[in-house]
Amino acid sequence: MIAQNAAFDIGHLRDTLDHFGLPRPEFDYVCTYQLARRVWPELPDHKLGTLAAHIGHQFNHHHAQDDAEAAGRVLLAMMKQVNANTPRELLKKAGLEPKRFCH
Repeated sequence: MIAQNAAFDIGHLRDTLDHFGLPRPEFDYVCTYQLARRVWPELPDHKLGTLAAHIGHQFNHHHAQDDAEAAGRVLLAMMKQVNANTPRELLKKAGLEPKRFCH
C-alpha cells in the first residue's frame, strides 16, 4: 500500500478493524511523506499539496480518489528522480524499509 502520511491511515484502519472485531490483514506499506523528506529535503514541507505542486500535478485535495492518485504520482516522480524501477528500490535508495501492517 502506498499512502501520504501512512501512519494516519494505518491508525484508522487498525482502529476500524478492531472496532468491528475483524482480523488484520498483513501487508507492507510505504509512506510518501517519509520518502519525500529523503528525496526532496529542500522542499519547505512535505505535505501532499506541496509534493503535487512540485511535480506539476493539480488535484482536488482531501478527496480520497484524488489524494490516492496524487500520492501515486508523487511516488512515481520520486522513483524517476532517483532512477528506481520499483517502490522497493526507491525505499532502498532512500535508506528506508517498508513498514508492515499485521496482527
